[in-house]
Amino acid sequence: MMTTPTDHPAREEPESMPSISVITCTANSARYVEQTIRSVLDQRYPNLDFWIIDGGSTDGTLEIVKRYAALLSWISEPDHGIADAMNKGVRLSKGEIVAHLHSDDLYLGDALWRVGRLFRDRADASWVIGNYREIDEAGAVIRAVTLPPYRYALLRKWNMIGHPATFVRRALFDEVGLFSLDLRYGMDYDLWLRIGARYEPLQLSDALASFRVHAGGLTTREVFGSIMEGYTIRNRLCDRSPVDRAEDVMRQAWRLARYGIKALCRQR
Repeated sequence: MMTTPTDHPAREEPESMPSISVITCTANSARYVEQTIRSVLDQRYPNLDFWIIDGGSTDGTLEIVKRYAALLSWISEPDHGIADAMNKGVRLSKGEIVAHLHSDDLYLGDALWRVGRLFRDRADASWVIGNYREIDEAGAVIRAVTLPPYRYALLRKWNMIGHPATFVRRALFDEVGLFSLDLRYGMDYDLWLRIGARYEPLQLSDALASFRVHAGGLTTREVFGSIMEGYTIRNRLCDRSPVDRAEDVMRQAWRLARYGIKALCRQR
């Protein structure tokens, strides 16, 4: 269900807003993490539970995080990958609403206020998705991404949802489980499919976040593995006919060919 922007958050009563846990996982993220932290704190959202889950950074990340220690919570210890770190954040955090914002991504404008207001006003809202922007290493906008109207049938074909612009009621993790530890790239897609099988999200027309596209990003570095893991996730979670599977194989072959051509062009 699509919803539209509402009034400026300054008109809201802070005590009426639900608590939101924002979880940022870091691992040697010194280049971008302060921008990410500021994008969360600058929201001035009243009921914010902000966690940094660090995997044992050695590049100065923790020195940056410690500057904001009075405004957030943090831990630093070895983990077993990004899904493990994300799950750790869910377990440690206390907010009614849970969001994961990676350490190179950003919130836009008053995103937390818009999302908090929607959850406050809609008791039936189980999760919320919104539009996002892709930005480059310098923060320049590459493109604005407008999601198609949500349909579970569409989600079963490809991950149409932008991870940094997605917010989930905590109770859903108890119902469908946490992020799958055996996945390297598509742990968010795996979760969306499990939630989507039970609940339809409310869809905001706002752009809520910026997703940074850069050479150091995991899915950018290993795009072929990411595409193939998405195919594996669909096979294990979706009851599909042989025709559906064949169509998916053709779609993934086209995507792999397209990315391969782009890679060759960049090398020339």
